[in-house]
Amino acid sequence: MVIDLTYPLALLVLAGVAATNMASLPYATGLVVVLLAINSFRTSMLPALETIDVLLEKPKLRKVLKTDAYQNFELAEKNVISHNTAS
Repeated sequence: MVIDLTYPLALLVLAGVAATNMASLPYATGLVVVLLAINSFRTSMLPALETIDVLLEKPKLRKVLKTDAYQNFELAEKNVISHNTAS
């Protein structure tokens, strides 16, 4: 069994809250419990989430410019602002 990094971080958050503000420790504990539950649910659903991540993945960027050759592109739009400017 591999221990996830989330659990030591949760203990670190609770220790920090306990050291600084004891009154908000129950709220921090509740938040940490909810986040740990979400984390354990996410890791149990990992195979299903991987397929969703593949669907939501950003498209790969295509390189348009070639580094070794000059390419001439057609001007798509020309805006004349005034006679003193060029665009």
